[in-house]
Amino acid sequence: MQFYKNQGIKEYKFVPIYGWLKDILFLKKNQWNDSLYQFKRISQDPEFKDEDILLGNVANQAFLTLIKPELINEFLQRQNEYEKYSVPLRGVMNFLGNGLARIYGDKWKKSRKVISNMFTFENITAQVGRIKEVSRKYINNENPEKFNIKYVFEKISGSQDLQVLLGAEVEKYKDSQGRHLGECIEQLSSDICIHYISPFAMIFGQKILTWNLRESDRYISKRMKDMRQFMTQILTDCVNREKDPTYQAKYPSYITFLLKAGYLQKEEEINELLATSFSLFMAAKDTTSKLTSMAIYNLIKHPEQYKLVFEEIQKYVSHDDYDYNDLQKLSHLHANLKETLRMDPSVPFILSRVAQADHMLGKYKIKKGTIINIGYLCNLYNEKYFKDPFNYNPSRWLDNEEDMKMKENHFVFIPFSAGPRNCIGQHLAMMQMKVMIVEFIKKFYLPQIPKDYDDEKILTQSYGFKNPLTVKLQVRN
Repeated sequence: MQFYKNQGIKEYKFVPIYGWLKDILFLKKNQWNDSLYQFKRISQDPEFKDEDILLGNVANQAFLTLIKPELINEFLQRQNEYEKYSVPLRGVMNFLGNGLARIYGDKWKKSRKVISNMFTFENITAQVGRIKEVSRKYINNENPEKFNIKYVFEKISGSQDLQVLLGAEVEKYKDSQGRHLGECIEQLSSDICIHYISPFAMIFGQKILTWNLRESDRYISKRMKDMRQFMTQILTDCVNREKDPTYQAKYPSYITFLLKAGYLQKEEEINELLATSFSLFMAAKDTTSKLTSMAIYNLIKHPEQYKLVFEEIQKYVSHDDYDYNDLQKLSHLHANLKETLRMDPSVPFILSRVAQADHMLGKYKIKKGTIINIGYLCNLYNEKYFKDPFNYNPSRWLDNEEDMKMKENHFVFIPFSAGPRNCIGQHLAMMQMKVMIVEFIKKFYLPQIPKDYDDEKILTQSYGFKNPLTVKLQVRN
């Protein structure tokens, strides 16, 4: 820690074991109803507002949070010099294996190249029909008198993502309690993360959890084993169906592209597919659904925006057979999504990395073993980049002057990360969110947020509302 203090880097907070992330990790409720409230306001803190880097700790290791956009840029362009910090992810890695986000070098390049074929412009736009079908199915089947926005969008996102990745219908796969796959994986992943960052694990080491000494360890281990068997069954069904020469898919899936590239002939490749596809499924379902829920909430809280978006919908996508190009005309909807991403990004921190060797980052000396994260959330609330940053103002994204400011500061607004390891599914995610919101607003008049709704925001595997948002809806004539 002193090594970095000697370079003029200020210590933000020192907290034993968990560092300043403790209150966030353990969901400690605060007076602002937002677990990231203080972090959002760092740029207003006279002591830290002009800092390039914040110094903290995880156990006895230095933990650096990069704030200055130029440092963020350099860091993201040099990812070959770092590895993902595995402590928060180790349990999920044991569960899923190493997906695309957790492999490096030539193996990563090879996997990224294959999966990139799925996310080309042509293949993404070809998914619009599927995304519309799934969105309409779940929105139309939900009771408008008690419409649980969070739950419905989770089901839609989960179903869409599983179909895009595997060509599978999520509703066909449920556990013994009747929960669909998305619910099962989300709950288990959350429980695994909590288990692997418990005080016991942090003090005695995470490896001890795999020895199954305690009842809680054995319980988690069994659930992981059972879920992997369940997921393997789904994967096998999907691969065999795609290999069937009589099968004609309405829309291509990730498996379609892998088979065309000559993959999925070996057991190792099947295991890699399980790790990559379900890692993407978990990440996409959770983040997309939470962000869509947040965007709908913001539109309801700002009726003038709800009205503007509806008018756009009437003008450009009132017909059922709208396509990707039509969605691109919805400038007010796009601005509202970007403003939601600015104020409440579902991924407010990029996964932490560990320096693999001593090196220089900008003017700073970085020691091997240092944990580094990106605090781009601080910049999203900095008046240097955004006027009145605590006000919800989608119009800022329609302002040419503001737009130029962002073009001059590329690494300020990076909700999908940046550099060679950015989010490969970001364009698909934006399209999914637009379709879900279009179908919702096309069908329903502006609802009211219940007066007793607790809008607490927390960071678990992603950031969003803690509590379900249930509204009474009126169907348009």
